[in-house]
Amino acid sequence: MDQLIHLTGVVTLAAIAAGGVVFGTTIWAGRFGPPRCYGWMLSGMAAAALVFLVVILVLAVAA
Repeated sequence: MDQLIHLTGVVTLAAIAAGGVVFGTTIWAGRFGPPRCYGWMLSGMAAAALVFLVVILVLAVAA
């Protein structure tokens, strides 16, 4: 179980980073300037973090 939690944490961090990068580059491609792009990047990271937090909570409750 500890390994599952550790693995979930690693996957979560990777997904948060990927979500931020994908969101940010997508908005950047939409011709927004860098300041707005960074805001969207943070929004993407926050959204990914929220989704994975829910997943971790569900796993913790199910265990």
